[in-house]
Amino acid sequence: MTLLLQKVSADATPIPVPISRHLANRRGLLVAVGDSSSTGAPDPVVNSWAQRAKGSADERYRVMPALPAKSNPALLLPKRLRRFNVGWWTKDIRELAQAILEAAGVSDDEYRIFVSYKRSDCQALAEQLFVELSKHRFQVFVDRFTIPPGLDFQERLDSELEDKSMVLILESEHLLESDWVAHEIAFAKNRKLGVMGLRLPSGKDVPIVTDGNRVRLDGSDFKGKILAGSALKRVVARVKLEHNLALFRRRESMRKNFELAIHREIGMPPTLLADGIKRFSYNRILYGFWLTPRPPQVDDYHAVCHRGLPLPTPFTNSKLAVIGPSHKMRPHDQEQLRWLGGLCNSLQFDEQQIDSLAVSIRDGGY
Repeated sequence: MTLLLQKVSADATPIPVPISRHLANRRGLLVAVGDSSSTGAPDPVVNSWAQRAKGSADERYRVMPALPAKSNPALLLPKRLRRFNVGWWTKDIRELAQAILEAAGVSDDEYRIFVSYKRSDCQALAEQLFVELSKHRFQVFVDRFTIPPGLDFQERLDSELEDKSMVLILESEHLLESDWVAHEIAFAKNRKLGVMGLRLPSGKDVPIVTDGNRVRLDGSDFKGKILAGSALKRVVARVKLEHNLALFRRRESMRKNFELAIHREIGMPPTLLADGIKRFSYNRILYGFWLTPRPPQVDDYHAVCHRGLPLPTPFTNSKLAVIGPSHKMRPHDQEQLRWLGGLCNSLQFDEQQIDSLAVSIRDGGY
C-alpha cells in the first residue's frame, strides 16, 4: 500500500500524467489535504490519480479529501476531487488518522466486537455500549440482543466469538463467577483474539487483560449505571483504537505463520502481491491463497478467484484456497461457502490447519 499526502487547491487544472513506475503495481490512497486558504500550485499527480479513481474500475487508486470542519469543498478542492466524500477534522488532521487507515486498507472499515459481561453487575452499561458502538459502525455482540430464543446458546456463542476481532470485557465485581465469561475468556486466549478491559469502580482485574489494554473507570465517569457523555466518548475512541490494533496483530500473525510454514516445508517463501494474494509455484503447480483474519465470506472467495492466478499462465495445474478462522462457523454457513468454493474451484482451510496444509503441499497431497 502506497500512501500519498498532497496539498491541493481549487485552481488545479487537469493535466493527465502517468503514475510513476514504482506505484504502477501497488494499491494506493491519495489523501488530498486542504486548509482554510485556497493557495497552491496545480498538481498533475492529484488530477491523474483522481481520474483513475473513478468508481471502482481500478481498485489500486483511492482518493480521500481531508478538510477542516465548516470549510467549503467547492472553494478548496479541484473539480475532479469534489465527487469524493470528504473527511473532516476540527482542530488537527490527526483526528482523521483512523479514517485514513481504513481507507488505505491498513485498518478495517468493518468493526466487530464481542462484549463479555455479567448481567447482574452491569447490564445497563452493556446495553449502552451496544447502542453507542452500533452508531459507530460496529457489529456488536451482546447476548441479550443477538441470540434469538430457541437457538443453541453454546454453538452461537462460539460462532460469534470467532467472527469478532476483539472481546471487550466489562470487569465488574462478580464477573469471574460466571462460567460463560470464563468460556469466553478462554476462547479469546486460544484463538488469539484481541482483548480490552473496562475496569468498573468496584470491579476486579481479569488476568488476560494487561494494563496497556485496560481503561480504569471511577465514579465520576458514571451517571447512574451508565457512562456519562465525556467518558462514553473516551471509551468509544479507545475501543476503536484497540480493535484495529487487534485486527492488525491477528492479520500479521496469520501472515507470518503461513509464510514460515510454507518456507519450512518447501524451502521458499510465498510472494505477497499488491492485491493481497499469497502466490507461489511448487512442482509445476501454481498456488494462490487468500488469508482473512475473520471467518471467510463471499468477498474473500471473490478475491481469490478473481485475482488468485495470473492470465495467461504457463502452469497447467493451479490451486486456490481461502484460509481463515472457520472451525466454529455455523454448519449452514460452512455449507454455503463450500458450495461457493466449488463454483470457483477454491478450497477452504481453518487458520489452525496452516502447518498441515504446508506439509500436504510438500507431499503433493493438496
